[in-house]
Amino acid sequence: MKTRGVGATDVGPVRPHNEDYYVIDEGLRLYVVCDGMGGHAAGEVASQAAAQAVQAFVRGRAAELAELDDAPAGRARLMELVRTAVAEAAGAVYRMARDGQGRAGMGCTMSLVLVQGRVAAVGHVGDSRVYLSRRGELHQLTRDHTVLEELVRQGLPRDKLNPSLGHQLTRAVGTQPSVEVDTLVIDLIDGDRLLVCSDGLIGKGDALPELKTRLEAGAPPEALIAHAIASGTRDNVTAVVVTVEHPKDVRPAEQARDRMTLRKLATLNRVWLFESLSLAEISLVVAKLRASSLPPGETILTQGEPGDRLYIVLDGQVAVVQNGREINRLGEGAHFGEMALVSQRPRSATVTTLTECQILSMSDIDFQALIAQHPRLGTRLLWRLSEVLIDRLTARETPAGG
Repeated sequence: MKTRGVGATDVGPVRPHNEDYYVIDEGLRLYVVCDGMGGHAAGEVASQAAAQAVQAFVRGRAAELAELDDAPAGRARLMELVRTAVAEAAGAVYRMARDGQGRAGMGCTMSLVLVQGRVAAVGHVGDSRVYLSRRGELHQLTRDHTVLEELVRQGLPRDKLNPSLGHQLTRAVGTQPSVEVDTLVIDLIDGDRLLVCSDGLIGKGDALPELKTRLEAGAPPEALIAHAIASGTRDNVTAVVVTVEHPKDVRPAEQARDRMTLRKLATLNRVWLFESLSLAEISLVVAKLRASSLPPGETILTQGEPGDRLYIVLDGQVAVVQNGREINRLGEGAHFGEMALVSQRPRSATVTTLTECQILSMSDIDFQALIAQHPRLGTRLLWRLSEVLIDRLTARETPAGG
């Protein structure tokens, strides 16, 4: 997988100086955008120091990164490295302010992409953003850490809230000795374009349709910035665009893997537990899934034995047998065992492969880790599980004809 990043920044039409800073390191395949805060000069110091601290941290872990694969353990380690890199940068900026190399309270937002193999890790603090342009769709991979967005996530209507709350950060790099960092890992495919940008590029929400169109058309960062300024942004503006492509000599083989990646995402979106999730949220789920290739005649689970996994049929066909009698056949997109994520009750049937199958699975331990690491997502998944469990219990208790 090849990546090529290009970036640009502009002071904008109003601000006297530019507090944005970006890094493009093709050797590390690291792309960072920071937006400084803290007053004259201090914001510039914070954003540059934070970005360079992340770059130095990743460079120091290059050998370890090269050994990671895209299995669940490798993805988890990649996210942990990104989380640690941003946390180290936060500590470095905080110490600079404490020691007089800036101003007390200085800090910055930070959004970054680190590509490793066929995946990209995203790290995020503040209201800079990361977007993915893929096959006609624009996906926001980060969520803003602002008072406005926190209130919206709590259920308050956006149109009833003061828009100025969108400029009040709830998290920043460097204002405290440590910071909570959002991370995720996404699978990349040929033709993807990643945009890492400061909030000055976005302006109002109605700028997103035009941004989507321009990214699809391959517009360079300078063109995105010029449009933002022409549309009335008053802030500094920075954009880094990362294009993903397969080398020509391996493109046919890799495109088959791309199709499998898209099929996996589409299949997960058809599972009732995950059907309402965004691409960023689905990617958090994917990081906990294990893929297996099983031959015909393989028993996946056995009636009467306790279960601890959700299974999803990515390809192939399985038979469901209860008390020695086949009661169903399941194919691509089917799933079973989801209640084992919250209860290890004995399985009600035996499931065996009829053909060669590609199976995705998630254990109850991995599900619990997903909930612990991403509480908002975990709450939604648990709520969905409880709804279905209640429906099933109600169906069992309802008398025939009642």
